[in-house]
Amino acid sequence: MITQPEVIIDGNEVDDFIAPKLPDDISIPLNKIYEHINNSKDPVCAYFYDLGELKRNAQQIIKELPKQVQLYYAIKANSDSEILSGLSSYIHGYEVASAGEVVKVRQQSTNKPIAFGGPGKTSKELTVALDHDVELYHIESRLQLERLNDLASKRDKRVSILL
Repeated sequence: MITQPEVIIDGNEVDDFIAPKLPDDISIPLNKIYEHINNSKDPVCAYFYDLGELKRNAQQIIKELPKQVQLYYAIKANSDSEILSGLSSYIHGYEVASAGEVVKVRQQSTNKPIAFGGPGKTSKELTVALDHDVELYHIESRLQLERLNDLASKRDKRVSILL
């Protein structure tokens, strides 16, 4: 018999937790997930996403933004490939904070703009970004600006920066 898994919030077991009603068109068989959780000897962390709702929310946000505003999705919020590809047609680009995130985005989309933020970008990270055609760079220091300028010059590339 499949039962609801134990729920722990802030280290305390919650006996009266009621799972939210999920849409009928959900593609994941929840009974398989509950079965896995019930059979596991170790704690299981599971995330449920409603990609349709996420897309509708993105559409609504874009509809209400001023025309001159571009919406970038910060992949640190969730870098799951289904989320990245699902949002691709609704957003202007992606905001990343590491070379690994640059590569992950480029595996999903070769043409969406990328804004590279985050402090302390190394020469190696900047090189990866340049090699993957990152469009915008958040510059945190004069040293970072000089480093990016030097690396871009060696590749005969012009880059746009945000201060």
